[in-house]
Amino acid sequence: MFVPELFHEPGTILYIGAYNRRFFGSGVLHQAGNEITVVEIWEPFIDQLKEHRFRHRIAHLVQGDVCDLPALPHEQYDYALWFHGPEHIGKEDFPRALVNLEARARLVVMTCPWGRFEHGMAHNNPFTRHLGHYNPHDFIKHRYRVAGIGPPDHPGSQLQAWRWLQR
Repeated sequence: MFVPELFHEPGTILYIGAYNRRFFGSGVLHQAGNEITVVEIWEPFIDQLKEHRFRHRIAHLVQGDVCDLPALPHEQYDYALWFHGPEHIGKEDFPRALVNLEARARLVVMTCPWGRFEHGMAHNNPFTRHLGHYNPHDFIKHRYRVAGIGPPDHPGSQLQAWRWLQR
């Protein structure tokens, strides 16, 4: 999550899929002055976030699906962050998710495992299964810049993709 603007030009963040054990950078994002709206699909994770010690970092908490975003507090966000998320939807749904994020933010940043990394259901949450396996081309064809960490198809390897839609 190396996006200097998030720390030097704080604004509104649409954060997809945070939960109490995985809310990357929430402390530094909040301290930098960003207003964070979290969209999470699974109700038990919403309930856990409401009770978590870092609840004060979240300005708005909305239950919804990135492929069919619900009404949100802001029509437009400065940044959309979807960390460890694309792998949880099938590749056939990926373009629809991108359209939703791109319609709502000036900058879209995503991370996911690089290549095939099987993952079954965790925390009794049916939305934690890995349904899509991504490589750089999956993002580049949508005009995203991509950086990879580690070799493809290796546990711990990551892709980060980002695209400025407006500056």
